[in-house]
Amino acid sequence: MRNIRITFGVSETVNVDLSRMAAESGIEKSAYVRQIVEDSLSGRIIPRPIIQQLTIELMGETQKIRNQYPEINISGIERVGNKLCQL
Repeated sequence: MRNIRITFGVSETVNVDLSRMAAESGIEKSAYVRQIVEDSLSGRIIPRPIIQQLTIELMGETQKIRNQYPEINISGIERVGNKLCQL
């Protein structure tokens, strides 16, 4: 597959929002925009970087619960985390 460069303009508001969302996802803005385009073309509703970040946070919280309350069964939460990782 050949990479093609596409250039388009956005409003300042959209630019600021894209920069913020990319920073929250921990990736460069250009990579974030590329992922959004790929996700929208594939039919995904939520961009993959956001799903990945939420998955990491969920698994971290799950580990905290496991450490503080080992008697609680959190296998359901773990299954949700595993499914999110597969998206």
